[in-house]
Amino acid sequence: MRKTITLALLALAGAGSVAALSVFVLPRPATDAAATASGPEPGIPGLMMQDVRDHEYLWDGIRTLERLRRQGRIDTEEYRYKVIELSAEYLQIRGVAADEFAQVAAEGIAAVRASFLRMRRGTGGYQAFRTDMDAAEKRLKALLEGKPRHALFEPECGKWLRRLALGPAFEPAHESKQG
Repeated sequence: MRKTITLALLALAGAGSVAALSVFVLPRPATDAAATASGPEPGIPGLMMQDVRDHEYLWDGIRTLERLRRQGRIDTEEYRYKVIELSAEYLQIRGVAADEFAQVAAEGIAAVRASFLRMRRGTGGYQAFRTDMDAAEKRLKALLEGKPRHALFEPECGKWLRRLALGPAFEPAHESKQG
């Protein structure tokens, strides 16, 4: 997963030199002896440490894409497309299911953005925004199966959707420190 994300980001950034390569290689999280073991993660049956590391790489990739967007190297639509693509890869969703995931995510992003803009204009309240956000999150979660990676991603669906729809600046403070 790390290699795939790194190669995707390198291709996106057009890195051609070793110096450019070092800028876009995602940092490997610090590991200790317990973290490198291939044992399951407590709490989610079947979850392996590789799944947890790949989950961290997913969020590292999302933050890298956010940085590229802020720098003007990619536009917002390309950022969203790449994040959805990376997320489907992490979730090991392929084929028709990946297309459905991308479609539901895009519809959810559009619904959340529209609801947020209505709220900002004063034509919709926070409760309506919250209802639309919850509905989009529910549709996205309905696509997740009982796989360990899906169980790890599911609690962060709302955060993921908010970041794609509104950007990282609109995360609640208690979530922004988590990834």
